[in-house]
Amino acid sequence: MSLLDRIKGKPPADAWQPGEGAYPSLFDLGAHATGLKAKGGIFALWHLGVRPQWLRVGAAGDLAACLTAAAEDLKDSPFRANGGLYAAWVFMAPARWPGVVMHLRERLKPALQDMMLTGEAVWSDAPAPVVFPLPPGTTGP
Repeated sequence: MSLLDRIKGKPPADAWQPGEGAYPSLFDLGAHATGLKAKGGIFALWHLGVRPQWLRVGAAGDLAACLTAAAEDLKDSPFRANGGLYAAWVFMAPARWPGVVMHLRERLKPALQDMMLTGEAVWSDAPAPVVFPLPPGTTGP
């Protein structure tokens, strides 16, 4: 990352977003939604509450559309009422998605990994995991 990028406040490459403040509710992405439209990358969804847990890790070419679909699919979920659902994302080139998603799924063991979301990327072969930083605040296995 260049000095000019840091001065402009651009996040470093491979940085989980949003970089400042709390992660947004999946049901209220607010100002973040505009910045996600037509941008591709990896997303992670989790539930807080008495027993916090990771719910889903995936990739999409339009993160706004995919996260909107996730909010619609999970709107009546008991996870929503018991601590809320939250989202984080990282922008990266599509060629890197399969291995990074595989690594994150293996490390975080999301509870709803079998669920398919509209707009989510799918791979025909099981990709080899590619080590990638876990979202901030993660205490994983």
